[in-house]
Amino acid sequence: VCVDILPQYVEESEDVGAVLRIAKKKKSKQRACTAREITMWGQHSQREEKQLEAAVESLFSRVAHVKNALHSFIYKLENEYERLTWPSVLDNFALLSGQLNTINKLLKNEKTPFFATKL
Repeated sequence: VCVDILPQYVEESEDVGAVLRIAKKKKSKQRACTAREITMWGQHSQREEKQLEAAVESLFSRVAHVKNALHSFIYKLENEYERLTWPSVLDNFALLSGQLNTINKLLKNEKTPFFATKL
């Protein structure tokens, strides 16, 4: 299939005509790619890249919230332990648990790219 050989050629050149020429020069046993196939593949690749960017930004933001909540909780444990009540400790645990569950849902979402396959 033509699409199997496209990624390496598109990385070499953004120009559709150049990609077709490169594919022909390589004399691949696969059929020549059409301009439409290359354009569609490029659009698909750009969409995946945008999804990955959005997912990383969202993940980064949520991890920052967890970091801030942990920092605040540790500060309270170290400096305000005399005034700390059990319900407030439970509230902090609930907050952290909710934030971690949100990150877990984000990672399991079908629209989130699988990060293990990314560098």
